[in-house]
Amino acid sequence: MLGGLVVVAAFAALVGGVPPAQAEPLSGETSAFGLVAAGVGTSTEGMVDLELTPTGQGAWIAHQLGVVVTLGDAPHHGDRPPLRLGEFVSTIAATPDGRGYWLFTDLGRAFAYGAARNHGDMSGVALNGPVVDAVATPS
Repeated sequence: MLGGLVVVAAFAALVGGVPPAQAEPLSGETSAFGLVAAGVGTSTEGMVDLELTPTGQGAWIAHQLGVVVTLGDAPHHGDRPPLRLGEFVSTIAATPDGRGYWLFTDLGRAFAYGAARNHGDMSGVALNGPVVDAVATPS
């Protein structure tokens, strides 16, 4: 899975604070991190979105089951929303200051964590397709 390898390499460069173009191959000990440490899986399968922290030195990674994995300076604000049968988390959006984030599902439901405020969702609206992305506004 080439895409997964590129994503992991970008994460390694991000955590190390080195731009991906300057990242060197990693060697040495192997340890569990990310989705492996969270008990969700051993690959990038199921990862649906990545949101950088305001500093650019960390990231939140959302998994379709609602697990949020943090890297670098990204604080963990919570995860694992109560999903309905057949519903999946499709995207994550962070507050502009990084003190919270929202998980959005393919059915239009929104779950707020940390300092992110609940503004409602689209669960009562007949959508023409799944929710695929979200962006927080500055205010």
